Amino acid sequence: VIIGMRTFTISTITILVATVLAHLKTFGQESNNKQSFPVDQIATFPGGINKFYEYIYTNLKYPKDVNQNKKIGIVYIEFLIKEDGYIDKDSIRSIPISELKKSMPPGIDNSKPKITDVPESCKREAIRVILTSPRWNPGNLKGNPQQQKFVVPVKFGI
Repeated sequence: VIIGMRTFTISTITILVATVLAHLKTFGQESNNKQSFPVDQIATFPGGINKFYEYIYTNLKYPKDVNQNKKIGIVYIEFLIKEDGYIDKDSIRSIPISELKKSMPPGIDNSKPKITDVPESCKREAIRVILTSPRWNPGNLKGNPQQQKFVVPVKFGI
């Protein structure tokens, strides 16, 4: 699949979708420091998750301080889809590596892909692109719109 100037294989997109779905389960449950956001139907991007990643990689601009051909890493962005389908600008953040490693389920080898820190400029760019995404279809619980947290990986140069 060619998106803008970047080429992605279907397996790459499948891995990204699997990562998103795995993290959705994490944020639908109560934990020590996270609110629970139970839903019957998860929030969806117009056209589906593949369209969401197409949107991201079409609009993502490599920061000037980063070489596009260099292996950089993956930024994990957490955000809240509000009941009206818009992203809550106050909730969006890059998840620190230490927090990400602690949240990995038992038995998951967090060295593949290796979780490493990426430049702040990449984190800011991933946040910018997600914040400017179109309105989502909100999650629902018993027919009522619900807010829902997401964690998505955004790849830079891998």
